[in-house]
Amino acid sequence: MQNEIKAKIGEDFTIELEGNPTAGYIWEILSSTEYLHLLKLIDTYWKTDRSLVGAPALQNFVLKPLSVGSVALTFGYGRPWEKGNYLEERIFYIKIIDK
Repeated sequence: MQNEIKAKIGEDFTIELEGNPTAGYIWEILSSTEYLHLLKLIDTYWKTDRSLVGAPALQNFVLKPLSVGSVALTFGYGRPWEKGNYLEERIFYIKIIDK
């Protein structure tokens, strides 16, 4: 299955998505809070090539698996002030296993 991630309890992993924050577009987690008992969002940050103005960047979501289970995590790409109007959505299927 495309976008399938296997993760171990307690071992952080990162989901990296390309975006263009200089145009106001960001990725956000759209999934309901049901995933919170399985995953904790630790950090979000951008990686960019600062030498290229307006160039795409990589938005990183660092997650920590908390307990065994499976979850489909949906991300939406859009402008925060245009709620519900996403240019793109991506789904990651995460299977969390014991150490």
